[in-house]
Amino acid sequence: KDSHKSGSPRKFQASSGGVCDDEVAEHLREFDEKLKHLQQNNQQNTLKISGLKAAFKHHEHQGVGIADQVRRMAHEAETLLDRLTRQEVRLDYLALHGGGGAQGLSPLV
Repeated sequence: KDSHKSGSPRKFQASSGGVCDDEVAEHLREFDEKLKHLQQNNQQNTLKISGLKAAFKHHEHQGVGIADQVRRMAHEAETLLDRLTRQEVRLDYLALHGGGGAQGLSPLV
């Protein structure tokens, strides 16, 4: 028998000089445990990725909705500004040319 640096004895087969079946079995068991652990981590990470993709799509959809809402509000603001400008021009015209009921009215600001 030969001892390992950690103090645990290593078993060798006398006839072939190779490692005994117990040590091979232990390495295989450790390998299987590591493989199972990696498979579990892979499954968890796959689920996390799926969740992140779903969240991204949700936020992307919300972003598109918000962008549409901002465009509509900008269009409404332009329309209001155009109306306000026309009203102001109309009031200025009436104030300059003395158009009836517009006397004494100040233009909208």
